[in-house]
Amino acid sequence: MVVDDQGRDAQNINVLAGQQVKWTIKLPNNSQFNSFALDSVNKTKTGFEISTEWGSRYLTERGFHFVCRDSKFFLKEIRAGTLDKGNPSKHSIKTIKIDPNVDIEKFDITQYLTN
Repeated sequence: MVVDDQGRDAQNINVLAGQQVKWTIKLPNNSQFNSFALDSVNKTKTGFEISTEWGSRYLTERGFHFVCRDSKFFLKEIRAGTLDKGNPSKHSIKTIKIDPNVDIEKFDITQYLTN
């Protein structure tokens, strides 16, 4: 996997097969989601995970877990977190199972960023 540009200025995540870009995930910009940031893209034993956050006082976090099956990636679950920086005790995290799993070719990250 290759990220075009890391951090708050990232525009796309390119997923490679060998040396070729196989899929591109378009990331939102700050006008769509206030202070949107790509925190990380990490390989896992079964695929990869994308971690994002956005917001100012009310921080929203999303972790997207993709699994590989039949040489393709599928969104399997989302880790969704919220934090009120003015009241850190108001922090919640939940895991959302995606059933049926979403094919990476049909994945639009903006559909999964709001509560």
